[in-house]
Amino acid sequence: MFRRSARSRRGSCSNAGRQATPESEPMPPAHQVTREDLESILREADPELWETVMPTVAEEWMKEGEARGLMRGKAETLLRLLERRFCAVPEVARARILAAPVGDLDAWLDAFVSASSLDDVFGNDAVH
Repeated sequence: MFRRSARSRRGSCSNAGRQATPESEPMPPAHQVTREDLESILREADPELWETVMPTVAEEWMKEGEARGLMRGKAETLLRLLERRFCAVPEVARARILAAPVGDLDAWLDAFVSASSLDDVFGNDAVH
């Protein structure tokens, strides 16, 4: 049976105090299912499956978190280096850096080493 946590019921005054069930409330889209929801669903559906699946799920979540942290760290490092060498970093460049995949961040960090301008770091791509 599916029960959403209090956090996922937030904003629904008419349902306050009542547990969600498949008959009374549809399951949220997959991208909105919290880890707590997933744990509850799996534990209730099959406790043995939960014990088997959880280590794999936790490992994937840890890998995703590490990847996000690595990207964020590289982006912050690049921004700091650019600010130290070139003073101001245009907002468009800042936004692009913060949204960039690791491959782009690595290329820009490599280019920074010999760059004398922002254009040298980002190549022909406009950042102004």
